[in-house]
Amino acid sequence: MKSRWPIAVVCLAMTLLAFVGGVYVAERKVFPYSLFFRDAFVYMRAIELRKITEAEVLQAQLDAKVQGVTVPATIEAFPGYTFFTLDATQPSTACLIDMEGKIVHTWHRPLRDIWPSPPHRAHSSADAVISWRYAELMPNGDIIAVIKVSGDTPEGYGLVKLDKDSNVIWAIADNFHHHFSIASDGRIFATTHQWRDTRERPVAHAPQLPALTMEDFVVEISPDGKELSRVSLLDAIVPEFSELLQSAFSKGFNAKPWDPLHTNDAEIIEADFAAHHPFMKAGMVMVSMRDLDTIALLDMQAKRVTWALRGPWVRQHDPDFLPNGNVLIFDNRGHRVGKGGSRIIEFEPGSNRIVWSYSGSTNSPFYTDIAGGQERLPNGNVLITEDKRGRIFEVTPGGQIVWAYRSDGVKHASRVSHDQIQFALNGPAKTIAKKE
Repeated sequence: MKSRWPIAVVCLAMTLLAFVGGVYVAERKVFPYSLFFRDAFVYMRAIELRKITEAEVLQAQLDAKVQGVTVPATIEAFPGYTFFTLDATQPSTACLIDMEGKIVHTWHRPLRDIWPSPPHRAHSSADAVISWRYAELMPNGDIIAVIKVSGDTPEGYGLVKLDKDSNVIWAIADNFHHHFSIASDGRIFATTHQWRDTRERPVAHAPQLPALTMEDFVVEISPDGKELSRVSLLDAIVPEFSELLQSAFSKGFNAKPWDPLHTNDAEIIEADFAAHHPFMKAGMVMVSMRDLDTIALLDMQAKRVTWALRGPWVRQHDPDFLPNGNVLIFDNRGHRVGKGGSRIIEFEPGSNRIVWSYSGSTNSPFYTDIAGGQERLPNGNVLITEDKRGRIFEVTPGGQIVWAYRSDGVKHASRVSHDQIQFALNGPAKTIAKKE
């Protein structure tokens, strides 16, 4: 029986030559381009250009430099003020606006006003690119803010508490990053990170971690800014949950082996929420591990993860606890994966059943591939921060947009009612630095 290999090789060579020849004919427009291929190529190129043009027009409409309120508040909107931080378009700044989009109060304090020479950073970026990525507002006008900059590694710069006039109450020089939570007694639970040399301190259940791996910690802080406890999440992921770390090395999984967790939130669990779930107890912290598409429960005292869930979300942010025992979460890429699209999900953590979701519409698309957050308002509406477009908007349970605001650099918004404000408003600050 004669071997078929020579025939296969000849066929493969002819196919390759035909492909190369076709590319040459199309690019150089030589014979027989005009005779056989021109009309087909023109037709295909017209379709391609039409798609590009339609996409660019839509994107231009979405990203139009329209600043301020873009959807005036309807009667269904929850009235009050909206608090948000800004990225490096207005460095180290937070704003409070009314429902008409007018600034009624601002906070501003550059990093070098806090630490002229940051003690925990060998090198640090210029103040012009350092921002308060997340912040929480208190009724008396105090705020707690995470100082960070995108592009640096570690990206966290510190945690600071300021009064209503932007005076520093306390500041912690450590690599704090991403979202944090405040317990009912005033304790703060935040995330920080640092490089870990796994050759000196190996992680037993994840031997394939790189020699230098980013290690995330959950840190408990007293109301007056003193560290109370600290737990390494790499060490807390005990062997029974080690498959979480293994997935960071799975083919097709988009985690970075040197930053396998990329923890982006630490939410303290209070007794009333824990009462809904037998696998929770007060004092635990729910962490969101973005690059593992996972949320998990951390027992701060036992220093171990006791429960973990990988749900129908991708690169999630901001799990919020609801009075009914459900969790509201920002699903960055889980809806229409591969085509873009974000959504907000309300789900039952015990069954993982989705009970409500919002994912925008064709006429009002909704997408931010990174960051983002949401807040369930007292009237049942949801306030959404769409970081990628610098947009804050409020939707009803039925998905109707009843208020929207746009400003370049908007991050992490929350709504406060008028009676929650117990301090004198100062109007726009004159010290806000604008990026040229």
